[in-house]
Amino acid sequence: MDTNTTLVGFTLAVTMLTLVVALLAYWEFGKLRDLRKELQQFQADLHQRLFQAQKAQQRIVASYGVADPNQKIALLKSAVDADPNSFNGYNALGYAYLAQGDLHAAIDAFKEATVRHPGAKEGYFDLAEAYRNLKRIDLCKEVLEKAIKADPSAKADLENDSRFREVLGKPVGD
Repeated sequence: MDTNTTLVGFTLAVTMLTLVVALLAYWEFGKLRDLRKELQQFQADLHQRLFQAQKAQQRIVASYGVADPNQKIALLKSAVDADPNSFNGYNALGYAYLAQGDLHAAIDAFKEATVRHPGAKEGYFDLAEAYRNLKRIDLCKEVLEKAIKADPSAKADLENDSRFREVLGKPVGD
């Protein structure tokens, strides 16, 4: 094998390696471009979600200063429409219905609160209070037991709450 053949072979090997590296770089560039598009879409979605959550929270807070039950309910409905997962949205809506005397609508709102936030004891307490007002002690007890399962700290809260001590008539969670 002479020097020219060796140089040609070496040049071909380097050229092939360069071509493989260039192809890999082009492929990776395409993946990076796609990843950038995905991240930009994620950022836009997150921005919109945060905007909707903030809008809902502002409406919930604003509802606390509204005396008229119909206006309060309309404001709270617009809040949960803006962000159905907004914490306390359905709870506040339930209490607005209670103030209006609509126990069944209040129960529906409190149930939705427990569906949206199953680990939050507050929704269960609110639902139990609505059942207590409806004289459905059996359902009240059932919901209080769910509250304890969802959040064990609920047991101490219930032992210190005279409304539910009377309903349970025994230590909670036993």
